[in-house]
Amino acid sequence: MARSTCLQWPLAAVVLGLVGCTSRAVVMDSRHPEAGIPAGGTWTVHSAGPRMGVVYVTGEAADTLKRDYDAGPVFSAFGWQFEFQYNIEDADITGLVELIPLALGMEQGVFLPSGSALVGLRTGNNWEFAVGPNLSMSGIAMTITVGKTYRVGSLNLPVNFAVVSNDTGLRYSITFGGNLQQ
Repeated sequence: MARSTCLQWPLAAVVLGLVGCTSRAVVMDSRHPEAGIPAGGTWTVHSAGPRMGVVYVTGEAADTLKRDYDAGPVFSAFGWQFEFQYNIEDADITGLVELIPLALGMEQGVFLPSGSALVGLRTGNNWEFAVGPNLSMSGIAMTITVGKTYRVGSLNLPVNFAVVSNDTGLRYSITFGGNLQQ
């Protein structure tokens, strides 16, 4: 399985991953056995791919969208997921950092940008849990998400359910997407 080494430092890999260093890069803190170098450490994997789904908006936010844009409360969501996995050899848990910018509402003639920065964990059987801030037109909010990634050959198919909460109401979303495991 061929993988490309991007850098020796995870933070630099995250920064370069955001600007497109590779679509999926492996960054070695220590050496990984697949690289033909002795095992015994951690490594970072970067992947990115499209996300799409449905968002349901409640509360004052839904009232505002109806009044000001004649839109809602159910919106399509399209965007991109940038994921950074922090793997520890022989551990059944992987650390995650995810950045997910989305555009909501295009089917209703509105553009509602939303972005989440999440930190979480993925288990050995590919269940994940993450939390973090969300920024949208209704302000800053807290996101809590749970999901599972299905693997079909080298294709990863993540499916997530998220709840975003702030003082203007709750947003519920179901999203799915894909990226290639190289």
